Amino acid sequence: MIAKVTVGLCAFAAAYAVINWYMLIHGILYRLAVADYVTAATRFGVLALQAACLLVATVLLPRRYVGLLFGLAFASAWLNLGYGLILDEVIDPGQLSWLISETGQASAAAREFVMPVIGGMLVSLLGIALLYASRKLLRPHTEPIGYIGWIGGAALVLPVLALDLTSQKPVGAERNGYVYLAQLATAEAPPERGQVEVRPAAPPVAEKIVWLIDESIVHSSFVKRVLPMAMPFDPVDFGEAHAFSNCSSPSNVALRSGVDVVRANPKTDLRRTPSIWGYAREAGFRTTLIDAQSSGPLQNLILPPERSLIDRFVPAKNGLKSDIRAAERINALLRAPGRDFIYVVLNGAHFQYRDNYPKGLVPDNAPIALKYETAVRYSKDGFFPALLTGVDRDRVAVFYTSDHGQNVASGVVPHCSVEPNPKEFSVPLMAFLPPAITEPYRSPAPGKRSHSQIFPTSLELMGYARTHAETFDADLKRPSKRIIWFGRNVTPLKSGDPIDLHDAP
Repeated sequence: MIAKVTVGLCAFAAAYAVINWYMLIHGILYRLAVADYVTAATRFGVLALQAACLLVATVLLPRRYVGLLFGLAFASAWLNLGYGLILDEVIDPGQLSWLISETGQASAAAREFVMPVIGGMLVSLLGIALLYASRKLLRPHTEPIGYIGWIGGAALVLPVLALDLTSQKPVGAERNGYVYLAQLATAEAPPERGQVEVRPAAPPVAEKIVWLIDESIVHSSFVKRVLPMAMPFDPVDFGEAHAFSNCSSPSNVALRSGVDVVRANPKTDLRRTPSIWGYAREAGFRTTLIDAQSSGPLQNLILPPERSLIDRFVPAKNGLKSDIRAAERINALLRAPGRDFIYVVLNGAHFQYRDNYPKGLVPDNAPIALKYETAVRYSKDGFFPALLTGVDRDRVAVFYTSDHGQNVASGVVPHCSVEPNPKEFSVPLMAFLPPAITEPYRSPAPGKRSHSQIFPTSLELMGYARTHAETFDADLKRPSKRIIWFGRNVTPLKSGDPIDLHDAP
């Protein structure tokens, strides 16, 4: 009997260690490595409490519910282990919110990271198999009567309530998937956007303002593959710029929101800023979002208060020619009467790179760098003529950049990595401006440019005073006042929560 119990407890301990592998490494061992013994002990105690409760539930939960227990534990463990194997990081509610916002890229990500996904599934199955073995070894021969069985159910719920009340972390990998989903589902409603408190000081310099946010275009590849295609249309090239993030959603959120880079801090709430949509509408512009990555749903963390400021949403995903079709739609708007602000998410060269050009254009076994360069070139072949042919350039200002750069190498996360490579922030920044105002931008003051400068430059073109526009950052005639970047947790789940913000090195 004692031997059976011992083996059962060992099986359970092994199961919990397998499922919580990344929790134990990042939450405890890393703390011990830097001699932070108090945090390591606290986190170990929190996990030990949850392990004890899971043990009670595993042994005592009635047979008709234990399948649900193991199913939820498997799904949660797989989420944690798959995420950890890809990004070497522990998931939290902010990361899960970001992950949900990126579901449009789920199929491409699954193909790119098939081995970590399968590995996470197999390790999770091993953990559940060990849990089942521990139940078989430790469970009484007779079914526990009524209230005894429900102790097992209570053991699942009580740790969640206790941790929520005490704000202790971490939440075990066997339960945090559905706990975090519940937190997201019951999170406070997003606040209303801030009102634009100033009026334009002058008529707009451009009646049509377009932001082209390409996908995964690193500056070095832009120079080789894209800039030559744009040169016949006389652009202003601002050179290499620093992206707001190395991930798509945070970058797009910050671009749209307008960031006071000097005052930005971890308590900044980008859900509350007036946003580019509010400024455009106040200046008499219709607002349009064109998304060449979407066939219907909004992406990139557009919450309802922001959606209400967008007059027209155009899903423009159209196979390999999505960007050309988007350019044709933009061209029609540029030739129409009236003022328009148009924010465009292009399809670009998202991984897997081979999905962005016709099969056979390069061999399947070609180096990854060649596949990437081919995807970049193919995505913009014919794009600029489709965009600007027949357009009155005196009325139009078009800004082109990418959401983030790309670290093109075998066996690495190309962007959105936990410890970013500088290439992940290296993006192009180019503009097609009305000839009457172009010259000052061709000889800008030396210094580094950033995503953050597109917002104030656009406000000036809408007619807002430069003194107000530059409360966000300097316009593109001058270098950025401060270069910052956001991690995946770019907006708080509730007011007062910190966000993930960093100064660029």
